[in-house]
Amino acid sequence: MDSKRSVMGHPCTELIRAIIELTANNISYESMFRCLKTELTTVSRDDRDILENYVVKYGIKGSEWLEERWKRGFDNDETEEAENKINEIKDEAIKPFRDFYKKYKNGKHNIKNITVDLYGILENLEIAEKLGEKAEIAEVEGDIDKAQEQIRCFELIGELMENMASLLGDEDVTIKDYGEILEAGLSGLKMGIIPAAIDMVTIGDIERTRLPNIKALFTVGVNEGVLPAGNTEDSGIFSDRETETLEQNGLELTHSGARTAFEEQYLIYLGITKPSDYLYLCRSVRDGSGRETRQSPLITKIENMFSNVEKTSFRSGDITSVDRPIPVLHRLGEGLVKNNRIWQGAAEWLLNNEKYRNRAMMIKKGTELKKISAQKILKGCTAAKCTQVYRSWKHFLHVRFAIFHDTLLKLNREKYMKYERLIWALFIMLFWKK
Repeated sequence: MDSKRSVMGHPCTELIRAIIELTANNISYESMFRCLKTELTTVSRDDRDILENYVVKYGIKGSEWLEERWKRGFDNDETEEAENKINEIKDEAIKPFRDFYKKYKNGKHNIKNITVDLYGILENLEIAEKLGEKAEIAEVEGDIDKAQEQIRCFELIGELMENMASLLGDEDVTIKDYGEILEAGLSGLKMGIIPAAIDMVTIGDIERTRLPNIKALFTVGVNEGVLPAGNTEDSGIFSDRETETLEQNGLELTHSGARTAFEEQYLIYLGITKPSDYLYLCRSVRDGSGRETRQSPLITKIENMFSNVEKTSFRSGDITSVDRPIPVLHRLGEGLVKNNRIWQGAAEWLLNNEKYRNRAMMIKKGTELKKISAQKILKGCTAAKCTQVYRSWKHFLHVRFAIFHDTLLKLNREKYMKYERLIWALFIMLFWKK
């Protein structure tokens, strides 16, 4: 997958955020063990579990972490070994953060000083070396993406902290405000991971992916307003002319609407001219709400340029609609309702396959409910039986809503999705009226 990934959630990022939280929140239980659970500190997992059980049992927090020795629960000589063990783990856990906490927990401080000391913690914990080891392990295991991610994340964080120190270094802020600034910076960091491209399928986007020697390219979402994007108007404060004037005077701004549209056209051109053997332009007939969509002007241009373009449309009754098990399972209920021989054969194959048998059997049983008419369900229905019948009918609908609205209400998908809540309301009213 060729895409940019956020650094949020990476252990290194979580450690930095937890250190700031620990200092701002007076060494709360959550922040302390958030640091330890990144597994980038010197405390092992087993020792961390022992420490966590003790801290939870005695409710230790705040300045209690700075006590020279914990003696809670150790009242006799027999527990001396356990007492020593707990205190060794405690000292190992708080040691990297003790001085930082004491220095910055109160008042305002220089951003540059906070950043330097925070990076110093990362150096003392040898975070770069540990991430390097993780990258080597991932590379040996064949996970090249993860290996790149470990190295790239630390590089980006280092660049962010360097920029904060140089641009905002003279500002004095509280540790809480510093955390908010750092959080904003971290949330905007994206890692560009270069995927391995030998004998592999690469999924990417037209703006980022740059791969040479492509044999076949599948471009999806070639719909009007999607590719190219429909709205390229500049919503900024400055007009295109004002933006150009400012750029000529050395000021960097976001691109204007006209320039963005031009760049998109250029990227599309680069993309569709890359493949040497096959180019597939794919579009959806309907959107998520069931509304009909139009093809992109790009398809029209290609058709006008080349008279021998092949067109293929997906049809639910065609053999190509049942060529893969998982997509067939997703549409099996709808296919069985239409009583199509192809779908009947697909259902039989799934029922004979141990991997898909249970799910296929569940869907088939749901479709058999189509034989029950609405009048028969409502007949003899009393208030006492209403709940039971409603649950059965609700299960019937959720197996495949097409069974209900196709067979009984004669609605197409678009109308069903538009009036779904109204259908349910009328249905419940009929029950209670009966």
